[in-house]
Amino acid sequence: MSNQPTIIVSLEAENIKRLRAVRVDPKSRVVRIGGRNGQGKTSLLDCIAMALGGAGAAPSKPVRNGAKYGQIVLETNDLIVTRKFTAGGGTSLEVTNKEGAKFAGPQGVLDKLTTSLAFDPLAFTRADKKAQFKQLQKLLGIDTESIDIERKEIYDKRTVKNRQVKDARAVIDGLPMTGPAAVNVAELLDELSRAEQINNGVSELEREAMEAENQHQVANAALTRAISDVDRLESLLLAANEESQRCDRLVDMAKDNALTAQERANRAERVDVVPIKQRIAGAQELNQQAAAVEERHRKIGELSVLEDDAGNLTTHLQELEAKRAALLSNCKMPVAGIGFDADGVTLNGLPLDQASAAEQLKLGVAVACAMNPSLKVMLIRDGSLLDDDSLALIEQMAETHQAQIWIERVGNDGKCTVVIEDGAASHQPEDGPCPPPPDELMGERAPGVQSTMPADPNTAAPYEKPQPEGCLY
Repeated sequence: MSNQPTIIVSLEAENIKRLRAVRVDPKSRVVRIGGRNGQGKTSLLDCIAMALGGAGAAPSKPVRNGAKYGQIVLETNDLIVTRKFTAGGGTSLEVTNKEGAKFAGPQGVLDKLTTSLAFDPLAFTRADKKAQFKQLQKLLGIDTESIDIERKEIYDKRTVKNRQVKDARAVIDGLPMTGPAAVNVAELLDELSRAEQINNGVSELEREAMEAENQHQVANAALTRAISDVDRLESLLLAANEESQRCDRLVDMAKDNALTAQERANRAERVDVVPIKQRIAGAQELNQQAAAVEERHRKIGELSVLEDDAGNLTTHLQELEAKRAALLSNCKMPVAGIGFDADGVTLNGLPLDQASAAEQLKLGVAVACAMNPSLKVMLIRDGSLLDDDSLALIEQMAETHQAQIWIERVGNDGKCTVVIEDGAASHQPEDGPCPPPPDELMGERAPGVQSTMPADPNTAAPYEKPQPEGCLY
């Protein structure tokens, strides 16, 4: 095979999906496929993928409805690829060189041409960040998904730790750095209890003295009554005298008791509890201040642990970033300036979605070419989304990279390479009208005309009727 990039020089399709019979001989690097919706434009692009991509690239029913057989003949600079299908699900593949020599293991020969068959630059540029990231990594043969998952887990953990560090610092900033020593409130309460016990004893003595005084008053009243009784009751004088004497004794005794109790009460000293209560109230405030200082010290310890955890997580993130960078640095990037970050693909250090539409389109084409250095064929299925400037850029990129780009567009703007109508080519080339295609290519075979699809698709050669240069079927 030659060292030049491989492109498609001819494509024939018969009875494939919506196509009846179409032949395209590209004369330029950009092949525009026009036509209304549902006429077979997509089927023509699918023929390229089906011819080169193996059984997995073909749909479940590749043969057009009503036909028994279908075939695709794709010719490149060096190879002729013939893939045939039957309505019953059979398929065959033959790959020959230009001299007609067949290759053993034909699919293996095709697989060596491309790593990403039918790459669509528009699909790449319109994909979301995650899809772009996965697609480009797959094309490069690397996988940072496990690193990115671990990085996100560590990043989330570090975010939580940093939030805890911030909250801990806020708590610490709200606590005093210094304060009074803590006061033992229990001792003050014991002192207050003892003072109140003493004061209760004094109160009891005062109550006893008051009671003795009352008794003294009662005795005096009794004496008064006794004297009155003596005056009134001479007959009871003796008894009254005796009673008087007894009362005198009681009075003396009560008086002595009263004096004694009063003296004891006078000698007893009350304890002033107001200062103690004030000290207790002050101790509570002091202890609150002391507890706040102690809380600050405890929070500082917790902050230190949190900061250590956050630092360890940061180190882990840096190690993951270094591992990721080393993995990416060993890759041969397809385009200068392309790279990756945690969010996806970057271009010149900026997210890809911030690049201009032209830059993104250039990137898509360049990536496709770099990933497919042997077969530089791309299929753009949403070509109707491209304006004139984008189409011009596509043509420029195709020339720059020596690539061939097949573009599907709705309608006919007069610039189409071929226009598909009802499964066949309707566009007339500049070299003049082509003769009508053989009847058997349109479905039913004309009497006496050899079919391009013989009864045995595995042995017979394809139809090779000469056509004027530039014919599109």
